[in-house]
Amino acid sequence: MRLAGPLPTGAPALPSGIVIGSPAPGDAPALHAAQAGAWGSDLIGVAEESDDELIAEIADQIARGETAYWRVARDGDRIAGQIWARLTEVDGVRIGVIDEVDTSAGYRRRGIASALVREAIGTFAAAGCAEVRLHTDDSDRLGAKSLYRKLGFETLKTHTRWQPRWVSAAGHVVGLRPHSVKSRTTCSR
Repeated sequence: MRLAGPLPTGAPALPSGIVIGSPAPGDAPALHAAQAGAWGSDLIGVAEESDDELIAEIADQIARGETAYWRVARDGDRIAGQIWARLTEVDGVRIGVIDEVDTSAGYRRRGIASALVREAIGTFAAAGCAEVRLHTDDSDRLGAKSLYRKLGFETLKTHTRWQPRWVSAAGHVVGLRPHSVKSRTTCSR
């Protein structure tokens, strides 16, 4: 997906009582809960780790200061949502990458994810990025693709992720089936 024109830089509109800031050291359990609540059983790549291991990993990232493009939406002392993003460079061109957007249960459909994405786009624009990229599930089952379209993103490419249909007793993949179709989306300036 691609957004034509310059990246918007204005402050995002926030629901009443919501503020966006950086994650704090004590936030790790609530950030993990927001992530797990947003993705449920669709949380990919972490099934092997326990909740305690994931919380420790989040706490370590915060302690190491890996929070430059990680923003948290707060409602008082509660986590309403979060966005994990990063800056990269390809052939000398700065590109913002949105890795994940999570909205906690009870805060969905209130503009939290939209505000977090707009915040990230503004941060990337200020950093001189030429575009912003992300991947999302093409089925739009959770509404992410619709959200990104409303924000001006357009689909650049789709691809299918495959997972084993079944595995033989010897551990060989016997058949494959589509797991999900992903869209690569970008917002460019």
